Amino acid sequence: MTSKWVVVQTKVNNEEKARENLIRQNFEVFYPRIFKYKKLYGKLNQTIKPLFPCYIFVNLKNDENWYKINNTFGVNKLIKFSNSIPSLPASFIELLKSKCDKNNIYNLDKNFKKGDRVKVIKNSLYNAEAIFQEFIDSNRVIILLNILSSKVRTKICRNDIEILEY
Repeated sequence: MTSKWVVVQTKVNNEEKARENLIRQNFEVFYPRIFKYKKLYGKLNQTIKPLFPCYIFVNLKNDENWYKINNTFGVNKLIKFSNSIPSLPASFIELLKSKCDKNNIYNLDKNFKKGDRVKVIKNSLYNAEAIFQEFIDSNRVIILLNILSSKVRTKICRNDIEILEY
């Protein structure tokens, strides 16, 4: 029996409900998530968000009735073109899974390179943009902060920065 990984679009903020309901119907589901930081009322909070908002992956076996996916609570639709259901390469899903922990939380690669644009995700410099310079040791790095139109070289904890999303 062969299978293929397909993409399922969920309703907004319903990824977890769709995942639970698809699992209840005996589908194999992969729903990668990621830690995000938000500042709320001056306090930094860590939350878990979908890696791909409004999308989850389902391993569809050839003999499974995919029509019931579209009628699942939390699902918007199975992504398809005309009558064809495109599949993702198994290697892509395996690569994603290899970068996730046992709870399917994606582990961001913290191996920065000199010149990478980063942002501060913790402490009083929250959301400040900077340029990565170098590692001091396994826990500390040097970044160039752009403050008042000048570059300021500063040390910061490696876990307090992340690659800037474009």
